[in-house]
Amino acid sequence: WSYSGLDAWTEAWARELASAGVGPEVRVGVAFERSVAMVAALLAVWRAGGAYVPIEPGLPEERRRWLLADAGCRLVVTAPGGGRDLPEGTAVIELGVPAAGPRASERGVSGPGWTKGRQPAEILPEGLAYVLYTSGSTGRPKGVAVPHRAVARLVAGSSFARLGPEETWLQLAPVAFDASTLELWGPLATGGRLVVSATGRRPSLAELGAEVARERVTSLWLTAGLFHQMVEEELASLSGLSLLLAGGDVLSPPHVERALAGLAGTRLVNGYGPTENTTFSCCHRVREAPERGASVPIGRPIGDSGGLVLDRHGQLAPLGTVGELAVSGRGLARGYQGRPGLTAERFVPHPFACGERVYRTGDRVRWRADGLLEFLGRADAQVKIRGFRVEPGEVEAVLGELAGVRAAAVKVWTRAAGDKQLVAYAVGEGLSGSALREELARRLPEPLVPASVVVLEALPLTANGKVDRAALPEPGGEERAPSEPPRGPLEQLLARMWEELLGVESPGREESFFELGGHSLLATRLVSRLREELGVELPLAAVFERQSLAGVAEEVAALQGVPPGEGEGALPPIEHSAAAGASELSFGQERLWFLDQLAPGSPLYHIAAAIGCQGQLSLPALGRALGRIVLRHEPLRSRLFAVDGVPRQEPTAWRGGPWPVVDLAALTPGVRARTLDALGRAEAGRPFDLGAGRLLRLVVVRSAALEHVLLLTLHHLAGDGWSLGVLERELAAFYQAEVSGTPAELPPLPIRYTDFARWQRRLLAGERLAAETAWWRDELSGAPALLELPTDRPRPAVQGFAGGLRRISLPPLQVVALETLSRRQGATLFMSLLAAWAALLGRWSGQEEVVVGSPVANRRRGETEGLIGLFINTLALRTRLDGDPSFTELLARVRE
Repeated sequence: WSYSGLDAWTEAWARELASAGVGPEVRVGVAFERSVAMVAALLAVWRAGGAYVPIEPGLPEERRRWLLADAGCRLVVTAPGGGRDLPEGTAVIELGVPAAGPRASERGVSGPGWTKGRQPAEILPEGLAYVLYTSGSTGRPKGVAVPHRAVARLVAGSSFARLGPEETWLQLAPVAFDASTLELWGPLATGGRLVVSATGRRPSLAELGAEVARERVTSLWLTAGLFHQMVEEELASLSGLSLLLAGGDVLSPPHVERALAGLAGTRLVNGYGPTENTTFSCCHRVREAPERGASVPIGRPIGDSGGLVLDRHGQLAPLGTVGELAVSGRGLARGYQGRPGLTAERFVPHPFACGERVYRTGDRVRWRADGLLEFLGRADAQVKIRGFRVEPGEVEAVLGELAGVRAAAVKVWTRAAGDKQLVAYAVGEGLSGSALREELARRLPEPLVPASVVVLEALPLTANGKVDRAALPEPGGEERAPSEPPRGPLEQLLARMWEELLGVESPGREESFFELGGHSLLATRLVSRLREELGVELPLAAVFERQSLAGVAEEVAALQGVPPGEGEGALPPIEHSAAAGASELSFGQERLWFLDQLAPGSPLYHIAAAIGCQGQLSLPALGRALGRIVLRHEPLRSRLFAVDGVPRQEPTAWRGGPWPVVDLAALTPGVRARTLDALGRAEAGRPFDLGAGRLLRLVVVRSAALEHVLLLTLHHLAGDGWSLGVLERELAAFYQAEVSGTPAELPPLPIRYTDFARWQRRLLAGERLAAETAWWRDELSGAPALLELPTDRPRPAVQGFAGGLRRISLPPLQVVALETLSRRQGATLFMSLLAAWAALLGRWSGQEEVVVGSPVANRRRGETEGLIGLFINTLALRTRLDGDPSFTELLARVRE
């Protein structure tokens, strides 16, 4: 339609809306399929002075009802007959074609702007233009309220795009996706030509390519997922474009390289921006593919926009330093519809411009030396796997570089007992998941290697064209290298254990425990299972040495030939006792009790943790959940005292909370971060009264309306690092049960911690204790008592505890080389790093022997896996450096 025809249609509808009470700040739901009528309806709402709220076709009725209520829509406009699909009781205006009708024109435009008819209602720059809903981390979508000045800034600041009468844009994005803001109002506000896509909501690649070519589209916006697919399948159909905008997610460098080679006359732009800053905040024209291992930059802020990289204190991060991106300027939304707390949290005062605001994106970026911004992923996308901080985006980038991989995604899956695993997904012809994982293992540090790689025909996409991570299939049925099935009852029993621990189906007899996702803690649990079910004490080293199901089965079969109780390391079971009252301490507890008598109230053995909570937090439910944990695990409520100099422990009655609550929400981000840090340090250092029967503390910090931090402090006498994992899992389970009113599915504990302490005392006594002690005396005979380092000051007469912490990150290629060396020598990465550490200490000290203390979990029995308590033990690892050994010789000594 010509502009004049569209104007006549819009004017008639605007009069109808105005007569129904639509005016400034009135929100109008617009429920149209993608069509010219939809464009006219949006324009009519604006012309009447209102603001539109897109109601996407296909939304469930409950979701539609909630959205209309949350946005405060006074009425909904729809096509004739569309009111039947809206919730009962909704005020509906069905807009039919006006009697005057739209006037058709030749292909092209009759002239930019509106015809001289009835003037539209006065529209102020700060007037509300629309409300778009984005996904929320708490499951509740957030309505982003965007003013007209933000839309005008997008069009007026469009140095990244060509706009004007000579350009043809395709309107492809759902109107509820903010990319539609540029697609619609970019050409309409500048006299350009708009093609409303005739394809369905999810067009095939061929349909999209044919429409672009048929309608002679010159400017096109694609999400990263759709861009990757079009480059793979329909690149030739995009050859007529003068501008190709892509973004919404990380662009794959190999696909960018192919696009640049295949679209020589097309301007390729990587666009970045949240809905809260109106479609685009930064853009970068891509002229060449990034170097290997580098990402495609997101460029610089567009016109009338600003970008700051802030550290955790709200100060500017130096060049090259990673920080959070905060965006500013005329593109900022007003905030979130009906959520002032969340608005105040994310839209904060500009740290360097009085009276202005910035939006905290939550995205990790850094300034490059060439003045471009590099996107490094979401701050909340980081996950901790087996104690390592992991960024799934790093794995995606490396996987995307492998030969034959057209698209890649990585997701974190939580397996049995809360064990988290990375799972990668790859798209490409003739790919092998096991081969891809093997290649990733050569390129990535061990914690970043996915437990499995699933090969898919295509990555699932959302209606907005982004990768739908929620729709990625659960791992387990992916292709693995063919392996002979287990033979005989023993291998079949082991296969069942592997299925339970690793979450894989039908492991083959030659498959490696570690290549299927196993690690040292899971290997420990495998040993426990074998002890419980078969009564054999398999050395942990045997799992590392043999690895395959068949190899481990051979080790178990050899041990089964030994009479029960006579095998190496055979131990009696831990028996549960219902006896109440005071009991002895475990040896680990006695060590810490002794140290506390030397330095009462010392914080050196406090374990501090901070757990972030997003969403609505019920403090009563949290208190009840923690109370259930304390009642379940006696060490958390046991008092310690001495009888004739001998320490004892006794469970006390649980008195419940209250748990203190500190509200920091009113502080600025920088002050809030510093205050939270100081509060955490103070809590971690506050002494415990060991005789009070309360060895767990909690402080709840409210940092925003829907964001809290739980500061947990646990005395080491009551737990260890493993215990923190148990505490977090049970807290999540009990809290969910409290708020939902359903029972928590947690099995009863087979033993109490005092049962373990009593068992340990009985076990390590008499001849056995003498033999164990003699072994260690012999093992450490002649070992150096001190590590004589060439420090710049003498060793003090009284030991002090002043010190520091220095973190060093090894380059990925160096880590890969270390892992390759470890595998070649039959060692783990820990063994190789310990050998390197021993070599360094030997070089500095000039000693031919060094002794390094290494803590171990010490939970080799299945009964102890779910307990909160102190099990950790420190082993003295003695390394001989005499004889000028080569590094491989030294590694062999360490391995032994």
